[in-house]
Amino acid sequence: LNDSLHAALASREKRLVRRKLPAADADLVDFSTNEYLSFSRSSVLRTRFLTRRNTAPEVLGSGGWRLLVNGHAHAALEARLTAFFRAPAALLFNSGLDANVGFFASIPQPGDAIVYDEHIHASVHDGMRASRAAARTPFLHNSVRGLWEALQSARGSRSA
Repeated sequence: LNDSLHAALASREKRLVRRKLPAADADLVDFSTNEYLSFSRSSVLRTRFLTRRNTAPEVLGSGGWRLLVNGHAHAALEARLTAFFRAPAALLFNSGLDANVGFFASIPQPGDAIVYDEHIHASVHDGMRASRAAARTPFLHNSVRGLWEALQSARGSRSA
């Protein structure tokens, strides 16, 4: 067991997908967790947020799944985003994970191909597994040449 666990860790290290706990450093700016807004660290932000929240109580709580409860706050923000982006519509998701799963599970259609960076988030893989896309082709992380080759491969699989 010990040997297989070490081999698994070595494999993850080699593929650059091994996760490690970051060092605890109070001086770092957090751009990678759910606390990226720094409410727990900034009394100024926390106070401003709480003051604003108290003037808009309809935004407290999700009220349930979006397809069951279409809250006023969500609808109003989607309307603002629609106008801002001059788009036919806007749709908010609870998280990036939900957006990835929802998008990739519903937008790609039979005959479509998905070309993706090999280091994409696991939630994209979840969405692609539910997708009806005909082909899913990865390319080397951040590799323009790899992207080009994957696009050519996907193009060839569509014409076959």
